[in-house]
Amino acid sequence: MLDQIKMNIAELEQALLAANPEMPTLLQKIHTKLRADPDIVTLLDEEEIGVIVNGLKSVTNTTLAEPKAAKAKAAKPPSASKRLANLLAGSGVSADDF
Repeated sequence: MLDQIKMNIAELEQALLAANPEMPTLLQKIHTKLRADPDIVTLLDEEEIGVIVNGLKSVTNTTLAEPKAAKAKAAKPPSASKRLANLLAGSGVSADDF
């Protein structure tokens, strides 16, 4: 059964490249076989699953939301002790003088 699904996925990939009208039929075959034996999904690699997802996106004319980029954290202002150390560093005065 796994070999049949892999063959159907390869056919689907070719159909995607050629915009073949057989895509819905190939997706139905893959779906039927995966439904009959759901454990096979764990044997598929990411590229094969990607082909199935791309086929579904093409046939249903949908897009998936892209993940949002992480926002950069605003830089925290230096603490008072850090600012004092920076001021004293260039003046020749040390904190011990106080």
